[in-house]
This record gives sequence, structure tokens and C-alpha cells, in this order.
Amino acid sequence: ANVSSKWVIDASGRRAFLKRQLGMQVPSPHIANAAWFRFSRHIKIDDWCSDPAWSDGHSGSTGRWFSTNHLMGKGYWVWMIPLASGSTSMGIVGGEPFHKLTDFNSLTKAISWLEKHEPQCAAIAKDNLDHVQDFRAIKHYGTECRQVFSAKRWGITGEAGFFHDPFYSPGSDFIAFSNTFLTDLIDRDLSGRGFRIRAYSYDRIFKRFFYGTMTAYQDQYCLFGNPTVMPVKILWDYLIYWSITAFIFMQDRMCQQTMYLRNLFRLSRLGKLNHFMQDLFRQWHAATEGRPRSGLINISEIPIIREMNSRLIENMNSGIYTQRFESNVCQLELLASEIVAESGLNLKVPKAGSSSLALTRDCFAKVFSPATRTLAAHSS
Repeated sequence: ANVSSKWVIDASGRRAFLKRQLGMQVPSPHIANAAWFRFSRHIKIDDWCSDPAWSDGHSGSTGRWFSTNHLMGKGYWVWMIPLASGSTSMGIVGGEPFHKLTDFNSLTKAISWLEKHEPQCAAIAKDNLDHVQDFRAIKHYGTECRQVFSAKRWGITGEAGFFHDPFYSPGSDFIAFSNTFLTDLIDRDLSGRGFRIRAYSYDRIFKRFFYGTMTAYQDQYCLFGNPTVMPVKILWDYLIYWSITAFIFMQDRMCQQTMYLRNLFRLSRLGKLNHFMQDLFRQWHAATEGRPRSGLINISEIPIIREMNSRLIENMNSGIYTQRFESNVCQLELLASEIVAESGLNLKVPKAGSSSLALTRDCFAKVFSPATRTLAAHSS
């Protein structure tokens, strides 16, 4: 059957019909694999240790098992997600060359892999084998595309176009971004406003956001098990996200061309700063790999985390928005300097110069010196 339409949008996921038909495939340089399976019951990580210090502040409705929990080591992470159905999703994500999909591409192999890297998790999984519901795996899940929005009235959204990595779950964000751009393009066309130049512009903006976010993943799996570096990196990644893509999207300025022009220099500063910091994290990891460290970091007790997250939903006019953008950039430049000082590496942070803004110092004091918790021997 023939179907005609003014616009064609490909939301076909990894089948990527339009991308394949137009020859838009681009291999991703981020090489990683994943496998996941569900248990038909809740797996409660709170039960993995009987020491009161483990359950302190996490009993009843504040139990850890209600949240997504990550177990991390060099080149990998394991997720445990409670589902509304009453099931638990467990997944293994491994970056190459540290872990190959053939290491865990069946349930039997996945359990063996867990026994080697996360033995306590493996014991729980083995105890619940009768409750396994399914098993899935995907090789080299990163995917890219040469173009996602066209003046010829076609568009690509979701995994049909781009996908980074499941860590931080950026896929949902980028679906929201692409759908926002596409909705604006279609609305402009149907209402008789110009959309062709916008299609070109939105395509460039979307890809800049994608590749900027990719720096959080590409060549970074090496440090995933580093207890000194990884907590700092995770919170840095949060703040970058809340200062660029999430900030722009939540303030409903994703499709405002003038906003990008007005803040081009700030966006450039943040991009260069983040690239610098991701390189710093690799160097810091190389200097501290194998060094033991333990403790508790309660991010709700870190003011800059609470403040920058809450600002996403503030009501801002254009002037306040620009001021907040500048404040975010300057604050992150200061924080970057403090992280470099903590690392002990002789590196110079790219900065625009001194700022007259009131900035918060020692933002990560509780991250650099986490609260000490000593736990008794684990029990399963």
C-alpha cells in the first residue's frame, strides 16, 4: 500500500528505517555492550548487609531498594531497578576493551561474570534463578546519524538516530529534545512560517548537544570503579547537565534562536571546560587507580547540588536567564579549579577570567572528604 504524508518522522527505534534507507548510519566510537534480565520479585539490596550502619537512614519507605542502584568496577556497571510490576531489572553494562559481550551474553555467562566481578550480587541472582523472566543483550549499543532534521520534511527521533549510553539515562532526554525540535518545525510549516533554515540549525544544535554529552562516556569506562574519582565525576556530570541541556530545556528555550546567539560564548566556555575536565578525570584515575577509599556522600547535603537542581524550574525572564547562565558558567569554572587542586595534577583550568559574581567556594568539600562508615562483614 502507498501512504502519502507531508512529513515523515522515523521513530522506529533501532530498526532505523529512514536512517538505513537514506544511508545516514554513522558508527559510534563509544564501544560498549549490555545484557539485562528481570526477576519476578523485588531484589532488596538493603538485605545484603546486617550492619545497622548500612540501614541507617534507609529503613522502611526510604530503603535503598526503592531506587536504582549501581554496582561499579573498572570498565563496567551493574544496575538494579525496581519495576512497578513488582519485578526487578538487573543489567550488566561493559565497555570494551575491558569486557566483551561474549563474557555475559547468556544468563549462565552473566551469572559467571557476576561471580567474578560482583560475587555478592551473583549469590542473590543464583538464589532467584527460578524467578528469572527473560534475558536480552545488545552489542555495541552506541549509534549515530549524519542528519536527523531535514528541510525536505523528514526527521528522525530517539534511537532511530542517536544513542549514547544507558548510564544517566540520557536517551529519554534526547528523545525530548528531538521531539521538541521536530514539533516546532512541523508547527512552523503548517502555520506558514519558515522552517527550512531552522531544520538546518536545529540539526546542528542537536548534534552539538549529543557530542557534548558523549564526552561523559567515551573513553571514561576505565575509571568507573575508582572510588576517588568517580564520585566527583558523577556530580560534575550532573552540574554540567543542569547548566546546559537540562537548563535550556526546562526553561523552554530549546527553540529560541536568539538565546543560542546571545549565549554562544558561554556555551563554548562550558564545552571547552567539560572536555578539559573529562580528560582530567582520566589523568586523575591513572594517578589513583587501585587506591582504596570508602565513605558516604549524601548529595542532598551538598548545597550546590540542591540549588542548581531547583533552579531548573525557576521562573526567569530573558535578563535573569542570561545572568543565571553566566553564573552557572563561572561557578563551574571555580569548581573545576577546586577539583584540579584536589587532584594534585599540574593543570590549568580554561577560564574566561575573574568574575565579580558571588560564587560558592569549597562546593565539593563533602565529596573530597566523605563521611566515614565502617560496616561489619556482609551477609547475603
